[in-house]
Amino acid sequence: MKTAQDQRKYARFTVPVVIQAPELSDLPLVPEDVSAGGFKVVVTKEPPKKDSIECSIQISEDVFDNCTAHVAWVQKKDGPPEIWEVGLTIKTLIEDRDFLDITLQKAYQNLK
Repeated sequence: MKTAQDQRKYARFTVPVVIQAPELSDLPLVPEDVSAGGFKVVVTKEPPKKDSIECSIQISEDVFDNCTAHVAWVQKKDGPPEIWEVGLTIKTLIEDRDFLDITLQKAYQNLK
């Protein structure tokens, strides 16, 4: 039987990544896990109910700008304070998505 990880197109990594998504947070976000297909973040304001949000992804010195992400799911956590876990799927990435995947893999290897 296939696990959720087996069914993913891109591997998930726990590496130092910074996400800029002004519609979700005024502050930079640090995802709990990230892949070339998407990421999960924790925010302190309820995410907007819209099709897409603009974001950028930074891994070390590499920055992937002009990224559009879709809010795939939202889970409000018990508080206080009020927080939401948000799963975002990368819809468009002007830069090469495969390069993002390779950059994540290299960052993961450098942590070992």
